[in-house]
Amino acid sequence: MAERRLVDLWSVHLDSVPKSLSELLCSEERSRALGLPAGTVRSRWRACRAVLRLLLSGRLRVDPQSLRFELGAHGKPRLVSAAEHFNISHSGPLALYAFCADAEVGVDVELISASSRRRNEVAIASRLFGQEAARRLASLPERERSLEFLSQWVRHEAVVKCIGCGIGHALDELRSEDLPSVLDVELDSALAAVAVASSAAEVRMHEWTVQRAEGDEVSAEPGLTGARVASLGLGRELPHSGVSCLTRARAADLVRCI
Repeated sequence: MAERRLVDLWSVHLDSVPKSLSELLCSEERSRALGLPAGTVRSRWRACRAVLRLLLSGRLRVDPQSLRFELGAHGKPRLVSAAEHFNISHSGPLALYAFCADAEVGVDVELISASSRRRNEVAIASRLFGQEAARRLASLPERERSLEFLSQWVRHEAVVKCIGCGIGHALDELRSEDLPSVLDVELDSALAAVAVASSAAEVRMHEWTVQRAEGDEVSAEPGLTGARVASLGLGRELPHSGVSCLTRARAADLVRCI
């Protein structure tokens, strides 16, 4: 039996992240943030990157500001000179971070409220998921169709992000043996999926929150290390009941039938 790869999945409410943690960002990240629309979009992007640095520094036991990133061929971020694999997705204020020490990962999350904003779901399904999936979607009542499409969408995006082949890639172009395992994740008011480049995997769920004494400010001084992260971010392991595991064979079936 193949060894299961362990994936740590962290959920973060970006609007609760202290603005002071943006001090952890490097100059390139700060410049990129300034290119985003001012307000919520910019603040959430900064928060998302700051928490990424904190979580990675805790796993690697390094200063969060020492971490350096680069982009793969299709824009997937990865660490320079470190073996840790990670991926991020966010929808509104909710962010999900997936980490795995020994296999590539991809994650996608969508707020269920986002399903009502999508258009041409059947046409998109026909292009990305196949004609059979499109016909099945078209036969469903509108509300069910939107939720089913969203479920298929997050699985699809998790897989392509894991593989690194670019968002919107049709998976029927890939061999079934090249497809990762897919894990469905149920969250309050959101649907999500994690893909792992392994024949079998399991997820350990965590929730990141900020700990601070009443009246205290959370600081992000340059010397912040992974050991200090525990005092800033509280990792609360969540029950496994919201996670289901699909083997690689199931993932191959998913491509043919979703």
